[in-house]
Amino acid sequence: MRTRTNHGIKVIAAKGMRQSPTEAETPAWALLRNRRCLGLKFRPQHILHGFVAGFYCAELMLVLEVDGRVHSSPDQAEYDAERTRVLDRSGCHVLRIRNDDLCRERLAALVRPWRDRRRSMPPPHPPGSF
Repeated sequence: MRTRTNHGIKVIAAKGMRQSPTEAETPAWALLRNRRCLGLKFRPQHILHGFVAGFYCAELMLVLEVDGRVHSSPDQAEYDAERTRVLDRSGCHVLRIRNDDLCRERLAALVRPWRDRRRSMPPPHPPGSF
């Protein structure tokens, strides 16, 4: 169960992560900020369902994680898998890209299917229109 104290700690942690990004997050943010990736708005280090998501696009309910070497450790892999399960259950989608694969073209290719799927969906019905 999340408490306000835990949420407050996450807010402080996310702010610290935004101010001191990892080696991989800096170039990722350069590719994502100001709608540079397919015109989509991403937020860095966004708190979502008790976790700090690397980059989050609310329009697509899409979490983008940039994975470095630390993500290959068994403990981190287990944590990442649990986090993905929680976010998937909440309706979010988690995409992972390795640091070594990070470039504008690969990032766009990874995100494009989710954007196109969202745009092909009919708009939701306004309340009371049924």
